[in-house]
Amino acid sequence: MRAVSVGAGLVFLSNFAAVPFLFWTYAAGWLAFAAYSLPPLRLKAKAAAGVACDAVGAHVVPAVFALALVQRETMSPFDPWLWAIVGWALACGLRGIISHQLSDEPFDRAAGIETFVIRFGPHGSRLLVRYLFFPVELATVIAMLVLIGSPIPIFGLAASALFLVGKTARFGTIPVLTGPAPRQAIVLADFYIVFLPLALLFALAWKDGAFTLLIPAHMLLFPANISATIRDLARLPKEVLE
Repeated sequence: MRAVSVGAGLVFLSNFAAVPFLFWTYAAGWLAFAAYSLPPLRLKAKAAAGVACDAVGAHVVPAVFALALVQRETMSPFDPWLWAIVGWALACGLRGIISHQLSDEPFDRAAGIETFVIRFGPHGSRLLVRYLFFPVELATVIAMLVLIGSPIPIFGLAASALFLVGKTARFGTIPVLTGPAPRQAIVLADFYIVFLPLALLFALAWKDGAFTLLIPAHMLLFPANISATIRDLARLPKEVLE
């Protein structure tokens, strides 16, 4: 399976041989994950270098690659879209990998792997997320929504915030920036997974009715989280919704 995966990746990569920026952006994702996981580098055990490498490979590279596919003819280093996406993806990715390392902290400690969380401690890592990474993430999310130029995604962000408040009041979930926590609800997770994709599709459909068919197609392709959200909305008491 590993050989099949590598082979498929190389075939996909070869399609961008004539476009150096796309070629090296896509290749950077493979290189980042290899550097994070494999010896001799194995940056997972190198604290700050590890979380930065994971965030770049898992979030920054895919986001920049997607933007480059859409704007390959017009993208500029001074494009505000580029800076907003890079800032968001990096901050979101750092919050995500620190949350993952917090969950794995007892196992990494037992294995003697000095991850970022092991080096700086769970408390220090959470403070860094709270006062640096999450504010940058939220600011850049808002910047991207403003750049989109439609009020619908902004409404989606507000709706997801109200949904989180409703779940907290009705189900006793605890909003957290990082896990693990009992009955946790990761802040912005519902927005990224459910509300933002649907809001973007509705914004497209508002501009051009031909895109309306993408909405049911998206719901058929990704039914689990949408269905769970609808069920939770139906269970919220009337006074929370009003």
